[in-house]
Amino acid sequence: MAEGYDFLRFLFTKYSESEYLTEAWTPIHETLKQFLQNSSENFQSMSYQTIYCQIYKSTCKGYKERLFDDLKKLIIEHCQNIKLQLDESMKRMIDDRSNRHKNIYILQFINYLHQFQRAIDVIAPLFHYLVSVFVFKI
Repeated sequence: MAEGYDFLRFLFTKYSESEYLTEAWTPIHETLKQFLQNSSENFQSMSYQTIYCQIYKSTCKGYKERLFDDLKKLIIEHCQNIKLQLDESMKRMIDDRSNRHKNIYILQFINYLHQFQRAIDVIAPLFHYLVSVFVFKI
């Protein structure tokens, strides 16, 4: 019986800043970046259970808001990078005034849009779970 209480005490002991960064955010961040970039060649598989566990532990240890803020920053940063790439393509298209570059720009935009949609389809359930766990605990 005491083992169960020790586990709960461990679970609800707040992370230090460095523990949050190394044990929780860094693995979650790397996985989310892979989802956003859809980089299958460098993809390191990670189970949903592992990600859920890290998100759950972060929530229990008082980092729910920080986790959401970090997620938001990551997605904003990713979208800004895509915007820069699309701006470069647009500039090339305008400079060359060729249909070829217009087609490339349109295909590139569609590709980024599909990549982002696939990533959000994977990321949203992870963090929806976070909200559900937090709400049901209260």
